Amino acid sequence: ADFHSERGVALFHLNRKEDALAALNKALMLEPDNPYRYSSRAFIKDSMGDTEGAIQDYLKCIKIDPEDAIAFNNLGMLEEKMGRKTSAKKRFKRADELISLMDPESGHIKFAPDETEKPRNIQKEINEEKKQDIEKGITGIMLDVFRNKNTRKEFLEFVKSGMKGKKNDIS
Repeated sequence: ADFHSERGVALFHLNRKEDALAALNKALMLEPDNPYRYSSRAFIKDSMGDTEGAIQDYLKCIKIDPEDAIAFNNLGMLEEKMGRKTSAKKRFKRADELISLMDPESGHIKFAPDETEKPRNIQKEINEEKKQDIEKGITGIMLDVFRNKNTRKEFLEFVKSGMKGKKNDIS
């Protein structure tokens, strides 16, 4: 499905819209519950003059993924193009609501923390970490760095970058 979808997008950019649509149709046959496939096909359909077909695809996309702000926005644009101003405004409003709820780093909807969850005391956690580091000593801290794959890699990159810097200073 991914192959046909990516192929469809590439063919669209080569202005081979009929072939692009056929590729997206294949992708949808293989993966009918993937909202991205409907969104992509909607874009192609609209560019070919099938705005009603594109609207139907965006509606399917939203039915599968009701948190897709881009699909709501694009659907609103098509409805506006068709003169359906009231419906378009509702779609734009929903897109804006979803975007305001979105975490900019992950791209996912932020949810309110569980009310039963206790608030974290960050300062207390920092003090606890410092206390543990003091108890471990330098040897314990170094061992922790090398026990964890990510921190070990980060440390080695740090050392390499330091050596590169010194090497450049000598020349």
